[in-house]
Amino acid sequence: MLNDLTEQYFNEKRVEKRWVILKTIVFECESASKEFFEKAFKKERKLEMKLLALRGYAYYAAENEVEKFTERIMSSLIKVPQSTPYAYNLYEDMRGEYLLPYLLKTYNYPCLIKLSEQVEKQYDAMPDVFKNVYSYDEFGNAYSIRDPEEVTKSWDEFYREKWGDRYFHR
Repeated sequence: MLNDLTEQYFNEKRVEKRWVILKTIVFECESASKEFFEKAFKKERKLEMKLLALRGYAYYAAENEVEKFTERIMSSLIKVPQSTPYAYNLYEDMRGEYLLPYLLKTYNYPCLIKLSEQVEKQYDAMPDVFKNVYSYDEFGNAYSIRDPEEVTKSWDEFYREKWGDRYFHR
C-alpha cells in the first residue's frame, strides 16, 4: 500500500489530491520513511502542506532537524501578510488540531512553539471577519465553525466597506 501511495503522491499534479494522499500516509502508513517526508516537504509550495509533511518527518527526526524545517516555514510565513493579508485559510489549516496543536502536544520543541506563536500573531492581526471560519479535528477532518452563509455575508460587508460598491463585483 505504501509504495503505491508514495508513487501516486509524487506523480500527482493536483495539490488537493496530494493533500489527501499525504494525509493518508501520515495517518495510516507507519512504515513511511523520514526520507519520504523530507522529499514531500521539499516538493510542496503551500505552507500547510509543508507542515503536514513535517508532522510525518518529526516522528523520525531529532529536534535540530525539525528546527531546520520550521525555520523554512517561518521565513515564508512571515511574508504572507504582504502578499495575502487575509490568508485565513492558511492560518485555519495550520491551526487545525492535527497540525500545529498536534506537533506542540507531541514534541513541544521551542521551534514549534515559536512557529505557533507566529501563526497566532498573524492570525490575530487579521480582521475578525476572517477568523473562525472552519477548522480540522485531530484526524484532519474539516468542519465549519461559522455558518457559510454568514461568512459570505460578513465578507461582502467587509469588502464593500473597504472598497465600496464600484470595486465590488459578485
